[in-house]
Amino acid sequence: MNGKNVPRPGNRLMFGKVVTGILFIAGTLGLSARTPAAPSEEGKGMRAPGDRNFTVPEEKVFDFVVAKDSTGDFTTINEAVEAAPEEAERTTIFVKKGTYAEKVFIGDRWVTSNKVISLIGENVDSVIITWEDYHGKEITYPGKGTITADGMTAATMTVTSPDFYMENITVKNPSTAAQAEALYQSGDRQVLKNCKILGNQDTHRTKKGRRYFYFRSTIEGGVDFIYAGGTCYFYQCNIVSNRSGYITAPEDVVYQAALSSGKTLRYGFFFKDCDVMAKEGVSDGSVYLGRPWQPECGSVFLNCRLGSHINQGGWQPLSGNESSACFGEYKSMNAGGSIPVDISNRVPWSQQFTTGDVNDHMLLSEIYSSVSTTPFDPVPMLVAPAAPAFLEVDSNDQVWTAVDGATGYVVYANGSVTGFSKINAYTDTLSYGSQPVYTVRTVGALGNLSVENGETEDFTEAGINEAINSVIVGINEKIEHKPFAPRIENGILLFDRPSSCRVYSVLGQEIYFEQNSSGFNLEKLKPGIYIFRVSDGMDQVTFKIVK
Repeated sequence: MNGKNVPRPGNRLMFGKVVTGILFIAGTLGLSARTPAAPSEEGKGMRAPGDRNFTVPEEKVFDFVVAKDSTGDFTTINEAVEAAPEEAERTTIFVKKGTYAEKVFIGDRWVTSNKVISLIGENVDSVIITWEDYHGKEITYPGKGTITADGMTAATMTVTSPDFYMENITVKNPSTAAQAEALYQSGDRQVLKNCKILGNQDTHRTKKGRRYFYFRSTIEGGVDFIYAGGTCYFYQCNIVSNRSGYITAPEDVVYQAALSSGKTLRYGFFFKDCDVMAKEGVSDGSVYLGRPWQPECGSVFLNCRLGSHINQGGWQPLSGNESSACFGEYKSMNAGGSIPVDISNRVPWSQQFTTGDVNDHMLLSEIYSSVSTTPFDPVPMLVAPAAPAFLEVDSNDQVWTAVDGATGYVVYANGSVTGFSKINAYTDTLSYGSQPVYTVRTVGALGNLSVENGETEDFTEAGINEAINSVIVGINEKIEHKPFAPRIENGILLFDRPSSCRVYSVLGQEIYFEQNSSGFNLEKLKPGIYIFRVSDGMDQVTFKIVK
């Protein structure tokens, strides 16, 4: 496409919440891959693959890489954990795809670790940690020799350290012989994002007096598969029953609040905006939301969608503990989220919370501050830096738009990790039968990964806080958030709210950056194709304008 032959139909605006990654091959749009874009002073411009005058720094993107094929620093996760220093700054560990048959320890039942670790997987479905211990089995345990496994020693993975972060990893205990934990967490302030915790009975155990947060993760099991202590908040998670049984079995918790009904709220397990699901073959009405393992315990479901496998009674009594337990719901919906669940047959000792109860006592910040005065805000940890806006490929050379806040980048070829880079360029030295499809993800300070280049996340820090830390108004509605929709009027790109606006050339060079702007004058631009990235602090949209 030659610029002098391109008709000028006026300004055409195309945008959406998520923009598919843009892959530029040499010659596309009439651009030469050997013509570099001049980088800005901050290094935000892209250099073309043919411009090989760049030096790749020796600093590593992740402190350690684990790979079963020996392309990393270690072949087992335990080796990488062992190499991480105690009481130091965060150690980031990247795990390449593979099934890791090992019992992972970050500390153990008798030894608390002070290692601050991020464990990042290549892909949640291709990085699997699995082990098959169960209660009553004779096992070998660190520092103890042969012991009989129980609820705090049988787990596939044990994490006793504080401030642990895990992303894109599956932890599994396939045993059906007895109770068999997949994950045992006993450290405070731990966060899981896009993980899968899979088991059967007693899949997931946490410790009382500690705080945990789970985002868009899956917990699967059959009987009491989320159990014991801890103050756990599950947001937008899949809670999956694989047989008839009970989802939660909480134990005593001393942290509490007085509800408007005069009853006591126990700060135990909280499920917000979750899908409560069942695998094929699980009968309707055969699963209960929970049963009280101990007297002063609690499980709460807020704005969750419940499948037909949930019994109409909701909850099951146990040993008379239900008289003092706090089991309740707020506005449960059917599986499709279209109609409220029929609660007319709920057991009489369960509760349906009021909007006032939720506003006063069940915002995330209130829940965590009731447990400890040590600050814990998991929400910023969920948001990685932006993905690179553009990726340009010339054979095995790639360059992409540099990203503010990036500590490095992960490069994928045909969906598998091929390398890491501290700068916005990489040369792949592997051989392929045909030209691979490359993608790039940005790495944040925690080791957390962005979406693929050219895409934007469907959530923001402000949006999550609105959902879990903002009061509910009225009877049925939350504070309305209007979708963000820039528009063009009289040659001006207008924004509904004050926004930041970045303008890029098609090679990814940043041309303009304006903050707190109500609009952008398109007359500033020469005829051509431009990419805009506009954010109002809650939503971000990326779109193309042809002038």
